[in-house]
Amino acid sequence: MGDIDSLLAAFEAGTLVQPRHEEANIVDLGRAIATLLGASSVLETPNSLDIERRIGDADHLVFILLDGVGMNVLEGMPRDAFLPEHLERELFTVFPSTTAVALTSLATGQWPTTHAVTGWWTHLDQVGAPAVILRFVTRAENRDLAELGVEPESAFPVPSILSQFERDAQVMVPADFVDSTYSRYFSGGRRIVGYSSIEDAVTIVTQRVAEATAPTFTYLYFPHVDTLAHHHGMTRPEVREALMGIDAALARLHSDLGGKGRIVMTADHGLKDCPVSARHTLRPTRELLPL
Repeated sequence: MGDIDSLLAAFEAGTLVQPRHEEANIVDLGRAIATLLGASSVLETPNSLDIERRIGDADHLVFILLDGVGMNVLEGMPRDAFLPEHLERELFTVFPSTTAVALTSLATGQWPTTHAVTGWWTHLDQVGAPAVILRFVTRAENRDLAELGVEPESAFPVPSILSQFERDAQVMVPADFVDSTYSRYFSGGRRIVGYSSIEDAVTIVTQRVAEATAPTFTYLYFPHVDTLAHHHGMTRPEVREALMGIDAALARLHSDLGGKGRIVMTADHGLKDCPVSARHTLRPTRELLPL
């Protein structure tokens, strides 16, 4: 059986989940938000129109990206937790289902074959090596791609649609991410604000909406669950503690906004633990590593 046949067989068996443009997905979500906020040249779909209707008009839209918090995570939470109680509908993510690919689909409203970010690691012919594309560094030496002559526009050829939003837009990320090449790309030239903690982020958003004199859009990125899960695995108490902390913070944000703002939340992908039998260690001497 060839590679393509094996892939199609895995989709058919349900071993892998096949992304489908006809099913509601995060590309539709990106397009829906862009359309609601006045972006031009957005290709609408029946699913993006349905998502627009579900979100509705709001003077202050707070969009929260919960990295790694897929449906399997929500299904393991207490039913009376904030996130499960406010689940509107399920969405498919893109393939490959990694942060780099999914965030860029949300930023552009395009599929990976169009926006060209197709993995966490991407081999760049220009430098003859793989790069960690979101961090904009080489994988092996951690060298800044800009120092090697790689322009952000060549790595991210489709502009962020945030630049088209017809209202005051602000991107909020952990303080360490503020000056990153990808944050500047994702923000589309909009203001980037760093936060020091989840509680700090909630306070900043609440104050921003309370003091606003015109419509706003706030994008808030929470990487905490994803980061801990990659280090520890999905079942460790550290991951659940972080998840429940975020859940409590979001409940507080919802309460503090007092109906003045609308919150839209999504994950970029989910996570599952890999069984021991399927794990492989790539040692420094392996010929595969430089690739």
